[in-house]
Amino acid sequence: MYFNRYPVMRKRIFRCLIIFAYFVDSQSLDPKDNELCKVLTKTSYDYECKPIDQCPTVLQAIKNLTEYPRICRFRGRTPIVCCPTYQDSLSQKSDAKCREYYALTTKGGGTINSGGCRTKIVSEKSILTIVGGTEAEASEFPHMVLLGFGENINDVEWACGGSLISDRYILSAAHCSKIKKKGPVKWVLLGDHNLEMDDQKQDTQIVEIVRSILHPDYKPPSVYNDIGLYQLNAPVQFNQFILPICLNTAEIQLDIEEAVAIGWGRTGSASSTSKVLMKVSLDLVEQNECNRSYSLTMGKKLAFGIDPNSQICAGKINGGKDTCQGDSGGPLQIVHPEFECMYTQVGITSFGKLCGQPNAPGVYSRVSNYVSWINSIVWP
Repeated sequence: MYFNRYPVMRKRIFRCLIIFAYFVDSQSLDPKDNELCKVLTKTSYDYECKPIDQCPTVLQAIKNLTEYPRICRFRGRTPIVCCPTYQDSLSQKSDAKCREYYALTTKGGGTINSGGCRTKIVSEKSILTIVGGTEAEASEFPHMVLLGFGENINDVEWACGGSLISDRYILSAAHCSKIKKKGPVKWVLLGDHNLEMDDQKQDTQIVEIVRSILHPDYKPPSVYNDIGLYQLNAPVQFNQFILPICLNTAEIQLDIEEAVAIGWGRTGSASSTSKVLMKVSLDLVEQNECNRSYSLTMGKKLAFGIDPNSQICAGKINGGKDTCQGDSGGPLQIVHPEFECMYTQVGITSFGKLCGQPNAPGVYSRVSNYVSWINSIVWP
């Protein structure tokens, strides 16, 4: 009614509304938003501030309880969140390498025998059908490696796990870059299963590590960003027992309940390390529950609690299943949702409390949070 009486004022108001709407929408493209989101997320990735209903990555993370949204501001009652702009390009690069490795296997049309795999997809959530605390079979996890310390290969100490992700790079924990007695990591053992059986040694390869690349934000004694890449002095030869693992680049793959950890570490807090590669099925533990488990141990090592963006908790709340000393750096993995007999690495064994105790899940570095950094080094 009042607009009809004052047509000039109505036009001015209408123009102001258009300008204001344009200004609000244009804010989502402000370059300063990218810098703000880098501070909020504590990463170096690129972001764009978008309404939360226009950012599927954030919505999926909220659904999976893996991440709290980082809010730029509000538009009315709608939160404008930090939405990653890097996900598509990252997925294309890493997924292309995964597809390339799959194509080498007999399941993917290649010549490398994949008949020894034990992966099964038993539901829509692609969870593994293994029982924790059992011996892995030979060639079941061809990406698994063992890191060695010491200048002389005849006096090497094998002390950390890792995973082969290309013909020249191993993915492991940053804290596995050196040990007190032996110094920096020097060797990698690939294709082994039983460390005492000599009849399997024809399938193994020992390669020298020539460069350790730790994440730039790894600042011990803090346990955040506990991830490292280890470059080999020569390309490894792929076979049934040596083949890279795929990297998890999409949080949608974490819409699961279980994942599997593997290693040659101790089978109990007071036990010796295993000579045979072991596997254990673990429940993914929600962040708040995990924080309660570590509430009395937070200090310089875990000053901000468990970070859902860069860490995953996994274990059994009632205890009995866990990773342990010697398993550090090894992969936490799930069955690849598309490629038969292939695995996707979602985590890296980082730290924990007493092995297998109740209310003491292990903590793993979240691989998807570091794919941009990994790609920039391994596949620049």
